[in-house]
Amino acid sequence: MQKTIAHILLSATGFACFLALNSFSLWGFALLPETTLGEHAQLLWNTPLSLSNVAAFAVFFAGAYRAPRLFGRSPLVAAIALLSAAVALMCLSTLLQNPAVLVAAGTCMGVGTTCCFFCWARALFADGPDMAKVEIVLGSVLSAVPYLAFFTLDASTIALTIAALATLNVAALLGHERIARREGRAEVPTRTVSPSALASSFWRPLLCCAMIGLATPVIATVSEGSMAGMSFVEQSLMVHSENIIAALVLGIVWLGMKRKTTLIGAFTVLFPIIATALLLFLVLDPPLRIVVPYVSGIAFVVFSMIVMIESIEVSTERNLGLTAVYGLFAGLFYGANRLSNFAMEAAREQLLVQETTTAVAVAALLYGCSIVMFFVARAPDATDRASTNEPSAANGGHRRAEDGSGKAGAPGPIDPIEQSCQHLAAEHQLSQRQTEVLVLLAHGYDVRAIAKKLFVSENTVRTHAKKIYAALDVHSKQEIIELTNEMRSG
Repeated sequence: MQKTIAHILLSATGFACFLALNSFSLWGFALLPETTLGEHAQLLWNTPLSLSNVAAFAVFFAGAYRAPRLFGRSPLVAAIALLSAAVALMCLSTLLQNPAVLVAAGTCMGVGTTCCFFCWARALFADGPDMAKVEIVLGSVLSAVPYLAFFTLDASTIALTIAALATLNVAALLGHERIARREGRAEVPTRTVSPSALASSFWRPLLCCAMIGLATPVIATVSEGSMAGMSFVEQSLMVHSENIIAALVLGIVWLGMKRKTTLIGAFTVLFPIIATALLLFLVLDPPLRIVVPYVSGIAFVVFSMIVMIESIEVSTERNLGLTAVYGLFAGLFYGANRLSNFAMEAAREQLLVQETTTAVAVAALLYGCSIVMFFVARAPDATDRASTNEPSAANGGHRRAEDGSGKAGAPGPIDPIEQSCQHLAAEHQLSQRQTEVLVLLAHGYDVRAIAKKLFVSENTVRTHAKKIYAALDVHSKQEIIELTNEMRSG
């Protein structure tokens, strides 16, 4: 029990440092242009940081298919190198006041924080969804400690604080990785299905992600007049209180009520809240309109937390590669947010965001949210689950599509990995149960998951696995996966 508590505290503390690092680097410097990175910080720091951040998500998603061996590993080494370069270039920029150096620093920070996102997704996956929820909630609350430290610092120590947060974040990831390796925790799956099959299976939650990502900057822009008189400290407290409230809400749902959350469910709940806030925006006095961006900010944070948890749950339940799943979900979510943010910046520069256009923007958002809600409320298609091509070792090697009554229908296509395993089993004269274990190992399942699927003890699975390793002359699950992949490519 003490080890579990210590492990949760380690992960939560490291995750808190990462959240503070990421949040402040994304928007905090832009609010302090005169004291930190110069008057053009928004253009020279935030823009390359945001663009490189979104581009890195796209690269990770593509890499899961084009270079699975490379992108199936932890990007921790890349994160360390990029964050170190970002801090060094940031310090150099304050001395030289060179725009090119500041652009390079923002780019390194954007790619480095994206690498950290994937590192934390892998770390939380290793802990399992239940413990991951505890760590996310606790980390979000603890992020107040390093986050509020910025209020007491002058410009000369900002870069040092960023370096300290990056160091603590990396140290926690290294400690977590070492513990997971020592305890032999479940390996992160790398199995992929085609991008079109992945997108078609999860188009509803992806639609919800895109809508929230697009809506948040629009709401913030049309209501920016209500925040015009707020100081940096007041805006910072507002942003961070959004994080804490979102964490408390999810803490009650996840830990108190023991309810499973989904992106579709979250959108269903948040849709009437956002719609009400937008309608109130049209009738409230300007000082009271602060409630509108505040509600949208909480919704954005809630979605960002659920995106990571749902990615972990989908990867665990369907044995799909975490890099591909999280790259798709988070990439679309943050990409839509950045795209909308850039569009609003352009509109602001062209003086298109005026009081006369507010009603039109509100109406457009309500209409867009309503369209998304219409699709979300529809009954799920029967093909949603089948298109991910899940393994079915227990049914004799063929997939069976279910009709509306739940009865088995015509056989579906044979899984190529399962087909390779059947050839191996026949060649090495494996028993039926050993064949079933082999198929699940080839799909990336760990001992505990296999035991649950086959309704046997973990010791029984280990016994079968040892015999399979000896028969195939391999020494690990990864070698089995590589062997079946070679047979498929051959």
